[in-house]
Amino acid sequence: MCDGIKISEIAAKIDKKPFYLLSESLLQTNFDQFKEALEGLDKGSFIASPHVHQMTKSLADHLRSNGSGIAVHEGIQLGMYRLGYSFDPSMLIYDGKHAMNAEFMATFRYEIPVKIGSLEDYKMANIAAKKLG
Repeated sequence: MCDGIKISEIAAKIDKKPFYLLSESLLQTNFDQFKEALEGLDKGSFIASPHVHQMTKSLADHLRSNGSGIAVHEGIQLGMYRLGYSFDPSMLIYDGKHAMNAEFMATFRYEIPVKIGSLEDYKMANIAAKKLG
């Protein structure tokens, strides 16, 4: 059972198998627990759910409607969340691990926070920042 529905009933309606199934109620419970644990932090703080390859627009909409941001790790995902899924850039965090110069430039241009995880990433981010002035 998942959220009161038999998994076999869900599977019967899905053409593509295997499929990825999430419990909306469990997702909501976990999100609410994180939110409660973080109460009282700086007003600029927010929960950033990691991008997963199974992310659908309806899942992204659900997360966004609860005040979640998204942590992305590829340049293509930046556009997907900023444009296709209509996330406010201030609610995105870009994991700059092994990023290309163009990806850093896009994050800086749209004022998306960047997580720098290595000296190499720092150098690449610095080059992009200098190009943008």
